[in-house]
Amino acid sequence: TIKIHPSVMGLVNSTLDVICDSLGLTEAPTRLPTASELCVLGDLRKGLNRKLSADNPDDLRLLTELWNLAVVPHVISRQDSRHTGSENESMGKWEKNQRIRDSAEFSLSSELWRTYLGFQRSEPLSDFRGGGRLSAEAILYFSKSPRGKQLQAKCLRRRASAIAAAGGNSDDTYDSYPLAPAIINMVRHVASLLNVCDAYGRDTEFCAGSLYDLAKSQDSFFECVIDGMEIIDDQFLLVNGGYMAFPEVQKRSYTVLREFLLLRCEPESEQSNNNTWE
Repeated sequence: TIKIHPSVMGLVNSTLDVICDSLGLTEAPTRLPTASELCVLGDLRKGLNRKLSADNPDDLRLLTELWNLAVVPHVISRQDSRHTGSENESMGKWEKNQRIRDSAEFSLSSELWRTYLGFQRSEPLSDFRGGGRLSAEAILYFSKSPRGKQLQAKCLRRRASAIAAAGGNSDDTYDSYPLAPAIINMVRHVASLLNVCDAYGRDTEFCAGSLYDLAKSQDSFFECVIDGMEIIDDQFLLVNGGYMAFPEVQKRSYTVLREFLLLRCEPESEQSNNNTWE
């Protein structure tokens, strides 16, 4: 564990205050969550603490849906690009896609989890331990969202380019960040901003906060997660980093996301004042 001296943290915070003042950003007023927000926050906490299990039918259905949404289409697309013209002519599209789907039948242990979603291992359940069922639901929401699909495609293109540059010798060599673990970490981070947990994933009290306007529904929470992932992707491109640059990119993105969300939660009158150009 890295311990940061309080004086250093004070300097960092004061620097952020100066930056926010120069940009016209002001802290949204703090308040306690409403009754309806408490219900959403409570459900988020339950999902965060609920571990995925291979023995739970609901969890298997969720993972199967994620597989069919975020893995199988990319397998079909990749195989389709490899088929020759004669093969395409001799086999109907439905038959060809069905054959590929059969070859990519759902499995809890498959390298395809790593290839297309960036899991660290071929068994995704081990990665989900950091964010519980909530993180799996977030990745499923991400995979259904147009913004999420776009980000996944960008990661896959970077990976393919890096593999091609390496002569196609290693599927473990790619110039991008681990998508699924990044989403799982972002789930925990956004949850911590809403006082659902602390930075280590431990339950906290729902004390006065500035971001409860974002806790209107679970979907609004997931949208914040996607906001964070878009910031990570932008920051990753900004530093022109490889895989090893990801931890630093992630930390920088968390700071940017917090300020972005605080701005979103400002009263409308303050937002209009901040958006006025002289």
